[in-house]
Amino acid sequence: MKLGIPVKVHCDLLIFMTHKNPIILHVYFFPSDSIFKEKIKVEEKSSQPIKCPRPETPLRMMKQHSLEVSGASVQPEEIKLRGDIDPNFFKVKHPVVDDIKMSLSRVDDLKSVWTATIWKEELDKTITSKDASSLYQHGEMQTKPQVSVNFDKVRFFDRNWCALIKSVKNVNAIADKLLQEQVINEEMYSKITHLTSTKEESMREICSKVRKSSSRSSDLLDSSWQVCWSWLELKSAGH
Repeated sequence: MKLGIPVKVHCDLLIFMTHKNPIILHVYFFPSDSIFKEKIKVEEKSSQPIKCPRPETPLRMMKQHSLEVSGASVQPEEIKLRGDIDPNFFKVKHPVVDDIKMSLSRVDDLKSVWTATIWKEELDKTITSKDASSLYQHGEMQTKPQVSVNFDKVRFFDRNWCALIKSVKNVNAIADKLLQEQVINEEMYSKITHLTSTKEESMREICSKVRKSSSRSSDLLDSSWQVCWSWLELKSAGH
């Protein structure tokens, strides 16, 4: 405040959803050129951000403002906008997923200085994103990174296909391990270890089985992969 005249500054806006049923929002107004934005984002890192247009006209600092939200309860009733300390925020509790209409007003003259609406469709999208994020954090969507891991294994296996077929001498040892890990059944084991089968033919059967397992089961791929991977590591060490 200069010479008794309230200073007007352009303000930024951040809104975060902390709860989906009922909808609970944290609404922050603070000077645009302040350092508070990143600090707020860190504090609200577990919440879901919601994009909303910030006030176009400058707001008066050191003045009390109130936030009205149709059909919702808001705490606190008033907040003094200031840029010298970490900003306070309005906590909004809305009982249903519907359009949320908000209006910020100065307390002294009741003049509305900002209005905005968060549409239901935006809230639905935010809630879906929050659910997915929560599932991932709690380990219920771990199949996604597993796909990447499996892809790397399959790609490496494909590159070493010929080396496995031509270079492996003790095919029976690999067949024993794959049978033990239940990657192959008794019938295939007999076919692989049959006396009339060449080492190349037997190893080709093994490689084909391991490769096909990658599209059926990540656990099956891991079991068979570990057997062949161990051989590749030993082969590399031998050279």
